[in-house]
Amino acid sequence: MTDAELALRYLADYGFTPIGVHRRRWKGTPPEEMSGEDVAFHTAYDITADESLDAVRRVHTAFGLLDLTGADLVLVHLDAYVVDNADPAVAAAFWSGFRDRMAVPDPPGRAEDAPAGASSSCRA
Repeated sequence: MTDAELALRYLADYGFTPIGVHRRRWKGTPPEEMSGEDVAFHTAYDITADESLDAVRRVHTAFGLLDLTGADLVLVHLDAYVVDNADPAVAAAFWSGFRDRMAVPDPPGRAEDAPAGASSSCRA
């Protein structure tokens, strides 16, 4: 099972269902639609503190949440969890997941990939 699949399962158990690209509906009281950033805000810490998950699975599930949402907040909670955990398997899973994500090429169309002289709203 991939990290993203672990996160999807966790989110489903938490009461979230996908309703669109980077959008989820939470079955809480009251039910509400949330962006990926909002979902990460509500679940990133809980994943790292969830004692029903073993220590390494927490790392993989948090990385899956990062993959699904792209929310930097996930890394804040994941980093704190890894730093406070003495289990070498947790650090190994973190660095392996980090290296895997750093090896992914940038998507095409980034401003840095634009030909010389091309206009971009991001350039001064």
